[in-house]
Amino acid sequence: MTTKQELAIVRELDRISRDADERVLAYRQSKWVFRIAGWLLAFISITLLYQSDFPPIGSAFIAILGGTLSGLSILYSSAEMQVPLFKRYAVFSDEAIQARLRELEGK
Repeated sequence: MTTKQELAIVRELDRISRDADERVLAYRQSKWVFRIAGWLLAFISITLLYQSDFPPIGSAFIAILGGTLSGLSILYSSAEMQVPLFKRYAVFSDEAIQARLRELEGK
């Protein structure tokens, strides 16, 4: 591995370590936005299904969109749980990352 590649990896580890709390908060907010939007679209699709003048294919499309948003909610929920675990069980501590970053930038 070249010094340039290692420097890029260490910078990325440093960025992930510093931004973990903000990232978890953003994932938590996005999770709830997608969850509410998914349930709202599912409710709208069921309501429109019983309207006699609305085509069933339109209702199915809205239901699929709501299901997709609910799936994104699950994805963000799992990411919200993984980021703190990554930070806690990372091989490098914050001090070791900073020391290696200073060493590589000094070359």
